[in-house]
Amino acid sequence: MVRILAAGAAVALWALSAASAGADVIDAVKIGRWNGGALASNGTVTQCVLASRFKGAAADARNYVVFYSVSRASGFAIAIQDPQLQLEPGRAMTVKLTLDGDEPTSFDGKAVGPNVVAFYPGDAQRLKAGLAKATAVVPEVDAVPYAYPTEGAGEIVAWLDACAARHGFADSGFEKGRAEEERKLDQ
Repeated sequence: MVRILAAGAAVALWALSAASAGADVIDAVKIGRWNGGALASNGTVTQCVLASRFKGAAADARNYVVFYSVSRASGFAIAIQDPQLQLEPGRAMTVKLTLDGDEPTSFDGKAVGPNVVAFYPGDAQRLKAGLAKATAVVPEVDAVPYAYPTEGAGEIVAWLDACAARHGFADSGFEKGRAEEERKLDQ
């Protein structure tokens, strides 16, 4: 088994630094510039994650990591880790997402750490279908755009689906975000 570094809250994060706690990774995978695997805690896979580091345009020079994840607890999520963010953990926020220059879609986001924002789409299947076809993705957090190329996005989405199914949480994982969104609307 491979050991990786992971940080977690609502989304266990695929870490690229030595500062966080360890988690077992099985099914390690590399898809283009994305690295990931199935994260296991006490021998049980709790999440499938892929991550890649990006550097912003010269004007902002932000270095950030984008995570695609599906977990037993939270369903499908996208997270951004940016050392320049200064957030109150637990803070709710709106994250805008633009695919291929279309009109942005707003999602409920949450600061899961002082420099990490995660958002959970209510309609994960629709978003995954859009990501699989998109050539450009631009999430926006607190008016800061995080543009990144999507080469391999179709393969990423397919791997997340297969990983979740292989570890027994495909239905509950991906649909949990949708059920949560519908519950909020009913309140």
